[in-house]
Formats: sequence, C-alpha cells, structure tokens
Amino acid sequence: MDKFEQKRQDYTHHIAKATLASSIKEMSLKKMATAAGTSDRMLMHYFKDKQDIETAVLTAISQELIDLLQQPDLKLEFTAFVHFLRQAIDEPRIKPYLNLWFEITHLATSQGEPYTSITRTIGESFDDWIKQIYVPTEGEDVEQQTALLFVFTEGLVVLNKIGLQERMDAAVEAMIALKKDNMPRN
Repeated sequence: MDKFEQKRQDYTHHIAKATLASSIKEMSLKKMATAAGTSDRMLMHYFKDKQDIETAVLTAISQELIDLLQQPDLKLEFTAFVHFLRQAIDEPRIKPYLNLWFEITHLATSQGEPYTSITRTIGESFDDWIKQIYVPTEGEDVEQQTALLFVFTEGLVVLNKIGLQERMDAAVEAMIALKKDNMPRN
C-alpha cells in the first residue's frame, strides 16, 4: 500500500472512531479533520469531498461490525440465530454500530444519496454475513430465510432504539414459535 492510501486509511479509522462516539450527522468537515488530527484542507487532499469521506468511514465501520460479529466456525440454525441476534443487540460493543445504522437508514429514507447507496452496501454485507453463518434445515428456501432474518434484525434494532426491550423478547419468542409451527412434520 502506498503512503497516500495508508494516510487515507488512517484518517478514515480516526474519523470512524469519532463517528461511532457521536453520529454521522454531527460530523462536520471540521470535526472530521479534528478527529483525524489534521486540517480540513489537508483532509480534502485525500478525499474528493465530504461524501467520499462519509462513504469510506461508513464502509469501514460496517466492516468493523461484521468483524465483531464474526466468530470462527460460527454456524447457527434458525432458533439459535434469533437468540444470537437478540443477545448481540444488547452487547455494549455492538450498540454504537447499531445506533449509527439506525441513523444512516433514517438518512437514507429522508435524504437519499449518498446514504441510500451506503446503506445498500452495508445491508448487502450484513446479508452476506447472515448467509455465511445460517444453517438452513433440509428443503428450506435459504434466500427467504436469510431475508427474514435480516428484516427481523432491523425490527429488533428499532425496538431496542426506542426502548422496547420487552417487545424484543416477545418478538424473539414469537419468531421461534412461528418457525416451529411451519416446520415440516415427519
């Protein structure tokens, strides 16, 4: 990696840490430069514009979250996966990432680009992660189940963000019961 790219990655890393501690909306170009330990003018030498910085930062944060969730040889069937998601959402190391995800999905729906593209890319990464660890039952439509798990995760994140933990627990139990009720009988 050349010096230019290394510096860009270093800046991205520092801005990502600051963004997780606050929010993407609070990160003005000046605050980004301060977090990176440089001037906004120097920062613009390494990025095209603020959108380019946000894209790099949010992509890096997304990868950090996937890395946090990744466990060697983790393979989960439906019920275990749902319980894993519920537990992960309460994990203090995960909460800043989910708060930011909640924020950027709102920005994607209210402001559009660049947040729509960034959110789509992050969502595709999360979907790929689900597909890597989800163990389907025989004859199950994997695409449908992984999509369901993705949407279910989104619902849990929203419930968590608005403080409805009891509803999260009820949703987990209901999802597991629905799955059991729809399992093929021998």
